[in-house]
Amino acid sequence: IEDGSMPQGNDKLPEQEIALLRKWLDEGAKFDGTDPAAPITSTAAPTAPPANMAPDFKPPEKLTISFASDIAPVLVQNCNGCHLDAMQLRGNLNLNTYSAMEGRTNDPIWVKGAAKDSLLVQKLRGLAGA
Repeated sequence: IEDGSMPQGNDKLPEQEIALLRKWLDEGAKFDGTDPAAPITSTAAPTAPPANMAPDFKPPEKLTISFASDIAPVLVQNCNGCHLDAMQLRGNLNLNTYSAMEGRTNDPIWVKGAAKDSLLVQKLRGLAGA
């Protein structure tokens, strides 16, 4: 992700979005939507960072991250077509629903409470294979 190879055809994922995902995982990767099996495209309330946000923005330590309003929009915007709403999912990674992401027992996408050990963050940081 950091080298720009993913998401394909887009700019690199901003550090603030990686920090947001990392913080959400460290807080326990909680789901706050109405149905964890619903498509995240219907869960996500698109949000855009303020135009005047500093590029080195880091969420405050006590900020509670919302899956529905903070995490789902990042995934919908950046992972669509390859891992979300794709006819053929790349790398067998299904991000269509929170349940699909959480249900990966053989190869979990996240470790609740330990962002640095989570596959999602390792991929985003360029620390795990493509």
